[in-house]
Amino acid sequence: MKAANKPNQQNDLDVNDKTRTDPLTGLPLPDPYVEYIPCLYCGEQEVEVFCYQTEVACHSCGKMFPHTPPATCGISPFCKRGVPEEKKTEES
Repeated sequence: MKAANKPNQQNDLDVNDKTRTDPLTGLPLPDPYVEYIPCLYCGEQEVEVFCYQTEVACHSCGKMFPHTPPATCGISPFCKRGVPEEKKTEES
């Protein structure tokens, strides 16, 4: 009996799949996820922002500044809430 050809998980990944995985374990990482970016105004190094947010307020100086969501954000429907309506309809 011939052994079943088990698909190679690495080769069968969809190139459009934006799922983030832990490089050590191969397990999927949460989506949405938190990023830490520097403040454009006061230089605070760890301003917390969720990947889907397009604006963020610095906890140190209180000023708002733009944040561009990374390409790896958006798999979860929860992430879509940060996308403006006109952008949602363009992607659909």
